[in-house]
Amino acid sequence: MISDVAVVIPARNEEERIAAALRSVVVAAARCPRPVRIITVCDACEDGTQAAAVAALTAWRPSIVTAVAARNVGAARQAGWELALAGCGGRAGGLWIATTDADGAVPPDWLRHQIELADRGADVVCGTVEVADWSGYPEEVRRRYLAAYATPAGAGHGHVHGANLGIRAGWLRSLGGFPPLTAHEDRTLVRRAGRAGARIVATSRIPVVTSARLDGRSPDGFARLLRTLSRPAGPPAAAPVPAS
Repeated sequence: MISDVAVVIPARNEEERIAAALRSVVVAAARCPRPVRIITVCDACEDGTQAAAVAALTAWRPSIVTAVAARNVGAARQAGWELALAGCGGRAGGLWIATTDADGAVPPDWLRHQIELADRGADVVCGTVEVADWSGYPEEVRRRYLAAYATPAGAGHGHVHGANLGIRAGWLRSLGGFPPLTAHEDRTLVRRAGRAGARIVATSRIPVVTSARLDGRSPDGFARLLRTLSRPAGPPAAAPVPAS
């Protein structure tokens, strides 16, 4: 049974977007049936990201805003997870780690649904993302994205996003935490969890709205996918994740 939740949000130079992202997390935390700690990790920020995060979380306790200089999203998520574990006295049992990004917005029932799935036996929850605004892109790019994102009937949705992910802290600890990768730390973690026997559940009920910017903070992340889709051919669809 999950007793505590920690949300980890890495951020790099997100002064303009992070307040809205954190406000959405606060709403989700208020609806969560378990105590929630919100942890923002400002990674090598050169703008007002840290101050904006502190201001956005003034009304929510407990929350932590910290700074690292890793320039590495996997290392930033790891720093947040370590703070979450320390906040529980090093006890991973009963702790759920949810992660999202600083340029999007989670839905109000984001944490509630993750906890419901965890209480039914999920060790890892993989959610979907939706693009906030397609303006500035040709209609063909939107169509290609939706076609690549589509899932065959009866299959898991097949996507893994650090912007919409949850995992039991015990599993995260046994897997060695978040891999220190500049991209695909989320997919690598979930792949390791699956190989180790974790129950991975895919859900489309709690999509996270994400930015469609082309200048992403990760060199091989979502922004690169959109740039690829702007070319004549898009990437192949990912292998499906088992659905609940």
